[in-house]
Amino acid sequence: MAKKSGPPKGVLTSRDFLRKIKNETDTIRLAVMYGDEPFFIDSCLSILKTKLISPDAEDMDMKVFDCRSADRFSFEMLDEQLSMPPWMSKRKLIVIRSSGILDSDITDEHLKILADIPDYCFVFIAEEKGNATRKAFRRIAEIGVVGQCMKLDEKELADWIDSLFAKSGIKIDREAAVSLASRCDCTMMMIYNEVIKLTLYAREENLHIIDADTIEQCCPPDLSGKVFTIMDACGTGNAGQALYTLDNLILTRQPVILIRVTLMNHLKRMICAKELGDPSAVSQRLGCADFVARKLVNQTNRFTLEHLIDLYLLSVNNDSAVKHGLADERISLECLIIKASEKQ
Repeated sequence: MAKKSGPPKGVLTSRDFLRKIKNETDTIRLAVMYGDEPFFIDSCLSILKTKLISPDAEDMDMKVFDCRSADRFSFEMLDEQLSMPPWMSKRKLIVIRSSGILDSDITDEHLKILADIPDYCFVFIAEEKGNATRKAFRRIAEIGVVGQCMKLDEKELADWIDSLFAKSGIKIDREAAVSLASRCDCTMMMIYNEVIKLTLYAREENLHIIDADTIEQCCPPDLSGKVFTIMDACGTGNAGQALYTLDNLILTRQPVILIRVTLMNHLKRMICAKELGDPSAVSQRLGCADFVARKLVNQTNRFTLEHLIDLYLLSVNNDSAVKHGLADERISLECLIIKASEKQ
């Protein structure tokens, strides 16, 4: 996995974008956010509604074009909305979601509509993708404020989780924070909801520190951690223990397809760790916590690079066979585990 790069020139990070939207709302007429972490988009919407829309005036002074559903959008529709001032609010909020604006060739006439947004309107555009090489993208970045909301890596998520708990006067162990992120598939909205639940639990139980045992007791199963345990058992040649852990995962209703994909991804991380050999280099390359990188490097000491590559290729072939109905999902996974446990 390559080291995560920053946003293109003229594009803000998600944090800087949210800070600017919150502190400079009155001077902005067009704001655009794109990327694969919807939590930031929802956070921006919450800020804008609070600052711009009067209580109980959302139906009158906020217009949403959500193309993820059945909504249609055109610049003619936008132009019509821009011609109508707000009824009860400070400004009118127009939201456009998943319209494809940033990844398309829009005309100069359309760009003029975006450039001439009246002072009484605020247009917020949220997209999954943005092509910074397109002329339209660069012009929009000149007209308004553009931010990129990419998924955070394990380190960043652990820091964020720590800051969330700190607001309630609660501390969380670093390992527990990373485990929580992993259990929520590094999805910020899921993590946020789990933090709220854990905060309520900690207050009820008079806890001041959240540790790994608390996470294990209160949160969804740690699939990545269990896959790590499986590969640890395989590394010592203990196929029985590895299969026992797999059985327990399936008994707790973990989808076999999800286990298979998680194992494939773990094998890729192991190959990277084996090639680099140094925990700090692994941490930087994979964007994982230092203790996770150390555990990965230690785990790979029981495998040769050739064996890991063979296991990954076998997992890819098994995945293809299952998808084409040529292999049983669970049996192919068990065969992979047995193969991983063989002496090298």
